[in-house]
Amino acid sequence: MTCLAENQRMQQLALKFDAELTFDFGSVIGEVEAPHPTPMSLMRELVADSTGLATAMLDVQSRLLKPA
Repeated sequence: MTCLAENQRMQQLALKFDAELTFDFGSVIGEVEAPHPTPMSLMRELVADSTGLATAMLDVQSRLLKPA
């Protein structure tokens, strides 16, 4: 996350999530380490990506079959 150096509330929120804050030219950059994936989170991501791919393929097919 990035915010102005004066934005104390955003910095407090970032620290709540154990962000590592660095100050740079009037702004603050906060980095949060993502948790390791679980088998369930990987499965949800697989299903979401597969659904998106299938929808895109069907959309292309329906556009190709429409009369001009």
